[in-house]
Amino acid sequence: MALDVGPLWLWIAAPIVVTLLWQIHQFGYGPGYWRTRDPQQRTALRAAARIRRTWPRTARKLRMVEHDPQNPNRKRIPPIVATTIGPEGIVLEFGTVVGIGLAEFEKHASHLINAWRTPKVDVWQAEAGRIQVRIPHGRATKPTVYRPASDLGR
Repeated sequence: MALDVGPLWLWIAAPIVVTLLWQIHQFGYGPGYWRTRDPQQRTALRAAARIRRTWPRTARKLRMVEHDPQNPNRKRIPPIVATTIGPEGIVLEFGTVVGIGLAEFEKHASHLINAWRTPKVDVWQAEAGRIQVRIPHGRATKPTVYRPASDLGR
């Protein structure tokens, strides 16, 4: 008795389409992007998606990681709990990890400005265990390029 599971092309194409849609959403082109007509809102959606996507790597580069006590090979980074895009800008809410709190975020604020290509970053603690980072709407800046003193023409 043969089991009829439908056309073979459907079983091959469906996972490919789902994977492509997920990848498009990861880069900020999800349903929210197509629903809004405001260009500034669309730019903020793409920037928020880029920040969420690159946060683990950024945290590792800034050494904002803690080693897990149960598993020394595993590193813990502050997770992004929520992302809100409003008239004041992008607000990222981070959960705290033992040893990484408000002081570390404030210390690395200038590095976050460069990594996220934004003119300003505001950091505050809204409640216990939660840190909020606000990126105001504005023109994205180029990352700072540091040149050695010999290149300054002195």
